[in-house]
Amino acid sequence: MIGGDIAYCEYHVARYREHNPEIWGRVRRLDGVDDPGIYATVGNRFLTLNEVPREIAVGGEKMRRVALGVDGWALFDSAEPDQDGLVRFVTVDRDLEPRESVEIDRSSAGDFVSWFREHEGVHDLDPDARKALYGGEPDVE
Repeated sequence: MIGGDIAYCEYHVARYREHNPEIWGRVRRLDGVDDPGIYATVGNRFLTLNEVPREIAVGGEKMRRVALGVDGWALFDSAEPDQDGLVRFVTVDRDLEPRESVEIDRSSAGDFVSWFREHEGVHDLDPDARKALYGGEPDVE
């Protein structure tokens, strides 16, 4: 429909619409082409990191934004690790309902985020998480 990387998944069509408004508009104006907007429903997934709140509470625990996964769920971590030094990571949907949760030792938090990026896929990292992982903003040439 739109491109080879868009596999008719409503969520990915919605993300394509969000990130490529000019192309989306041109496709919509074509004569003889069904309105692609009927496929672009968001459901309970985030499209951009800007839509994800910086902080939320999950089960009474303050959580801060880490990343937006390629599946449209946002990854959060404990804003304050518990007394045992454990950090809780939670993915939530657009309704801020927890989907998956894991607790790990604080010393392994960076390794977990790296694992998450490699195995689950990250659409965008929160700027603070990027700084924590890479020691500041990476140089762009």
